Amino acid sequence: METQPLKGMTALVTGASSGIGKASAGLLAQDGASVVIMGRDAEALAKAQAELVAQAPAARIEMFPGDACQQDQVKAALAFAHGLSGRVDILVPTVGGGGVIKALLMEDLETVYKEF
Repeated sequence: METQPLKGMTALVTGASSGIGKASAGLLAQDGASVVIMGRDAEALAKAQAELVAQAPAARIEMFPGDACQQDQVKAALAFAHGLSGRVDILVPTVGGGGVIKALLMEDLETVYKEF
């Protein structure tokens, strides 16, 4: 039985300093994904990272302080996540005002490749 079905994958989770975002990041990490957690409050994000690492000590959990409602910051977070392993497989937008992430996800594949 596969114990880490997401091994080798990279995830970006917004709103990850608490609530659904933090819980999602924890489950992704436990399933083997490298996880970038994004949130506006760097101190809360660092606390969340420490708690997530305690839950999944072997996981790679990186922080990216930023506002998921700001397109330039979301693009920077995606670039950071992509830089971990050359791919972003999973996006969990638990905050972001709806429009920013959706607009980025609606880009055609060639534009996305140019971006990264």
